[in-house]
Amino acid sequence: MGEELSRRLYLSHSASLYDLVGSEQPEGGVLRLELKAKSLSVSYNKIVVFFDPKRKLPLAQEMFSLSGKLIKTIEYIYRVQSDNTLYMSEMIIKDELMGNSFTKMYYENCKRRQNRPDVFFSLGSLKQ
Repeated sequence: MGEELSRRLYLSHSASLYDLVGSEQPEGGVLRLELKAKSLSVSYNKIVVFFDPKRKLPLAQEMFSLSGKLIKTIEYIYRVQSDNTLYMSEMIIKDELMGNSFTKMYYENCKRRQNRPDVFFSLGSLKQ
């Protein structure tokens, strides 16, 4: 997959690393959340998340450098309906510094699995 899908991209989004510093929502519209890094050790100083409160789904993210420059954007597209749940069918990660550089991920055959033990969501479960 492209270098956009680095481990650092996902690990830097931990809620413990960011503070909510702003939010706005036009009546009945998309919720915009602005997150600010608690320290300089994370990849992105600011993250803006666009969230659909009716469907309870993230729609997009914008990641900014310390200088305020837009570095990456992520767009989430939902077209898969299964088990009365709407699932993400496509994710587009764009490197704003590289212009036309992007990674697209497609998802299909999505199904909800029940009763996963807590250990399933740990790094230890990735070892074979």
